[in-house]
Amino acid sequence: MNKNQNNYQTYIAEIEEKNKKKKVLHTIYLSRRAIWANVLISFLLAPLASYIHTRRWKQMGIFTLLFMVFFMIIPSDSDSFMDSVRKGQRFSLLASLIATIDNSIAIKKARKKTYNKES
Repeated sequence: MNKNQNNYQTYIAEIEEKNKKKKVLHTIYLSRRAIWANVLISFLLAPLASYIHTRRWKQMGIFTLLFMVFFMIIPSDSDSFMDSVRKGQRFSLLASLIATIDNSIAIKKARKKTYNKES
């Protein structure tokens, strides 16, 4: 029994080490992204493209879910299709702005982390 418990502890330690290494590699990757490129991608392509650019999958899922719920609720009180389209255009610019700010803050935090580790 003691041998099995020891094996489990080493296995758990290996998994924790892999997770730490993944976090460090993602932080380094994120710190190398350019904020200006993030802004261009978010406004020219789509807000989701900036999340793909930074490889922030959990945040992209949360953003997508909120975006879908928000766009289901907002146009429902519109009288015409064109009114819904206009509201969607306004809110899509807001969504791009939110995604840009969110990803830019993440890039800055990652740069700060890597800078503090290197010095």
